[in-house]
Amino acid sequence: MTRSWQIDRRTVLKGLGVNLALPFLEAMVPPVGAAEMPKPPVRFGIWYYPQGSLPEHWVPSEIGPLTKLPSALRPFEPVRGKMTVISNLTNSCYYEGKFSRGGHQHEMHVFTCAKNIRDQGVRSASISIDQFIAGKIGRETPVKSLTLIDGGGTGSFWHDSATRIHGEFSPRLVFDRLFRRQVNKSGLSDASILDVVRDQALTLKNRVGRQDQRQLDQYLESVRAAETQLGLVEKRQKEIEADHSRKQFDLKIEGLPDAPRYIFDHQDSQQVQNYLRLMSDLMVLGFQTDTTRVGTMTLWPFGEFPDIVSIGSEFSHHALAHAGANYDQKYGDPIAREAFREITVWLNKNCSYLVQKLDSIQEPNGTLLDNSLILNISDLAVGGDHSVENIPTVVFGSGGGIIKTGRHLAAEKFTPVANLYVELLNRMGIPVTEFGDSHIHPQRKHDGRLPGLAT
Repeated sequence: MTRSWQIDRRTVLKGLGVNLALPFLEAMVPPVGAAEMPKPPVRFGIWYYPQGSLPEHWVPSEIGPLTKLPSALRPFEPVRGKMTVISNLTNSCYYEGKFSRGGHQHEMHVFTCAKNIRDQGVRSASISIDQFIAGKIGRETPVKSLTLIDGGGTGSFWHDSATRIHGEFSPRLVFDRLFRRQVNKSGLSDASILDVVRDQALTLKNRVGRQDQRQLDQYLESVRAAETQLGLVEKRQKEIEADHSRKQFDLKIEGLPDAPRYIFDHQDSQQVQNYLRLMSDLMVLGFQTDTTRVGTMTLWPFGEFPDIVSIGSEFSHHALAHAGANYDQKYGDPIAREAFREITVWLNKNCSYLVQKLDSIQEPNGTLLDNSLILNISDLAVGGDHSVENIPTVVFGSGGGIIKTGRHLAAEKFTPVANLYVELLNRMGIPVTEFGDSHIHPQRKHDGRLPGLAT
């Protein structure tokens, strides 16, 4: 028998064009004696950035417990106990039939681990790990997966060997997709979704306990904050569009609606940061309400950082990588190398915003971050020599306890990145014996698995 204060897990607040899912609440836990409530689901996310990192600034000096983070990872200090640094993974692969250990084409391999990537006129990889997971668990949520940003600069995420995924660059489109809002002809939403569901939200708050009331307030405030920030972003877009003399960066994505489109001054780090954090907020809301369990973010469109770099006269992430970011720090310009490090730290500060936001949200058995696996990774080890051995890899969260966190795991040298995916899939309850090239890779190891991830 359902008690008056109990709430079904799939309860939503509904209004005209609005379908607002709820976070996990204590009132959703069955009474004593009832069947045990399933644990919150595991969410899977990727924060992908180009050009790699610098090994001396991201690989911890000691294997085992993370007692001190290197400079590139220092922004993650607040969640140090909930992260796993994995070194020695390789993104080497077969490229057009030949074994390759370097080059930007490896962006097609890092998430697909394709057995043979091709780039002769028609780029070709295979299904990427995010879409593979979404295919297994996406049917249980309203939105199968979110692919955010990816302004057309990469070939990293794929439905299959012939269909590359173009990410959604417009936060308005993402917001509307998550909450199924009614939109007018211009593509812009008419009213706050919280205004539409206000009466239902008040009725719900009167049914639940104080802890749930606090969680509801936190959640609704997050929705309101996202709406407010979205409004500010759109206002800024109109100002930029009205100022035709201003340098513009039009990232219109093929296959997505023309309105609304977004134009950025990509050399304004504050504008880019506000945008990245808004998109992070939307991913968090999607995970929090179980609207989706799979999300990716790509930082490829942003490459000029004049107000981040404090030394030298070069501000391009790509140019700095070539000038100073060789794997061996003896080579290349030291000023360019330090400038490249500064950009890496800034990128990780924004990733840290995402994971800390996940960690601030409570669920019955921990935080939302505890019930997630968020992969922070690049396709290259360093961009200067395009090497792909020892690509920077960090996993945040334990996926509900399936991996051990707070440590540096040094894999056997040249372990294929596919081994990480096979291990995660199996621990997520998705039984596989291989993924991509895990069994045919020239440097294959451990039967395609990653020993030690959970011990």
